[in-house]
Amino acid sequence: MNKKIIALAAVALGAISVSAQEATSPKLGGSVGVAYDSLYVFRGVQLAENILEPSVNLTYGDFYTGLWFAMPMKNSDKYVNEMDFTFGYGLAVNDLIKLDAGVTRYTYDDIPGRFFDGDLNTTEFYLGAILDLPLSPALYVFRDIDAESATAELRLSHSFDLSSGFALNLSGTVGHTSIEDYSEKNCYYYNAAANVSYAVSETSSLSVGGRFGGSDKDQVYGSLGNGMKNSVAWFGASFTTSF
Repeated sequence: MNKKIIALAAVALGAISVSAQEATSPKLGGSVGVAYDSLYVFRGVQLAENILEPSVNLTYGDFYTGLWFAMPMKNSDKYVNEMDFTFGYGLAVNDLIKLDAGVTRYTYDDIPGRFFDGDLNTTEFYLGAILDLPLSPALYVFRDIDAESATAELRLSHSFDLSSGFALNLSGTVGHTSIEDYSEKNCYYYNAAANVSYAVSETSSLSVGGRFGGSDKDQVYGSLGNGMKNSVAWFGASFTTSF
């Protein structure tokens, strides 16, 4: 898989925004944050090590947009910077079902000078349905028109309130990606995460936790680089503040 693709935090933000629009007129809101991950693994493929991830997300009514950056801090001569721009719309069909649709532009290397470069960057459309049920199940489909890839993904998550502002957040994902003319790249993938978050204030929080992921093919190598394998564990941390 020679195209780096990742879902922005703004997609999840959109799912939140569609359930919170009770005001008679839209209001501008959003969040900014910075995160660190010891590995960069997406859809079962390891793309880098030790990345810094600044992000900014904005919402206005049911619309949302976001920027997410991946900045490798190890072997930066081997990996390139990435900037992903997402724009989407969330719609509450009823009390049970919420829909989420949008598009992400994935850009690499010379940012933003090559934002419209069709040879290097890709554009992916997505549609998701989020159910107000236990474990918050969400089903998404993605279509990257430049990489000619199609992806289906199921997401589950749950949060446990602990004491004194702490919470335990669990999430898991399973999916399948297929790429036209590259059937050897098609794979099933999975990942899981457990994070402990702390509410620093009413608008800001810290989070730290572990992740585990992989696929049915050998596409990860961890931080030691001791050969390719099909699963790997890593860790991460983040700080987010909303407005």
